[in-house]
Amino acid sequence: MEAALLFKPHVVVTVDSKGFSFRFLKQLRGRARYDQQALVSLPPHFHCVAPSFWAWKGGEKILKALSEFIDHVFYILPFEEEVCKVHGLAATFVGHPMLEDVWELQSVQT
Repeated sequence: MEAALLFKPHVVVTVDSKGFSFRFLKQLRGRARYDQQALVSLPPHFHCVAPSFWAWKGGEKILKALSEFIDHVFYILPFEEEVCKVHGLAATFVGHPMLEDVWELQSVQT
């Protein structure tokens, strides 16, 4: 955490591993608010691979909470965009290598 604050990043990008990533982002955002000398401005936080909210009971509610410490999420399943945006989380579909293979096979077979 100290190294991240001293580095003064222009952007923070985390990838998957929600346990570590979300804890880190919450702490970074909290520390930055109280230590304005460490960070002149709060960098935007991007997270790659949206959490599997669709697999949890009440998981969509978690998306609203994520918007408090994540500025934008990159997701890999096409249906996640609408749900993310409805719950106030900016989101961009980046694709999934396995799905791309399936789509390619389907186009070859038709």
